[in-house]
Amino acid sequence: MIRAVTTPAFDGVAEGGRGGHEAANEVISKTGALMPAKKLSETDKVQAVLDLIQAKGTMAEICNRYGISPTYLYKLRDRALEAVKVALAGADKRDLSRERQLELELSRAKQLLGDQALVIEILKKTT
Repeated sequence: MIRAVTTPAFDGVAEGGRGGHEAANEVISKTGALMPAKKLSETDKVQAVLDLIQAKGTMAEICNRYGISPTYLYKLRDRALEAVKVALAGADKRDLSRERQLELELSRAKQLLGDQALVIEILKKTT
């Protein structure tokens, strides 16, 4: 379980040898390690997911590089994969829509051609 905590500023040395730092938001990981809570930019989120997918390091290395927990990285990955599925499904629909549009145009062209052939046939019979 990961929970966010706010650490107060200390005048002296705090437990674990820390001291004299400003109050900051930090995250306690599953292992109990204190990690700074940092807001990732969209670019960093995308890059972290790409690093994971392309196996550019272990899970721990990627999490440490971006200062995030494994749970959060998996959540980002799942969101990214869902977005890819939606985008691909939309592309298929656009392709089908374009195909349908072309079929309608072809149908109209065939109708027009048939009408013209009928008019030509009628004109031949009357002259």
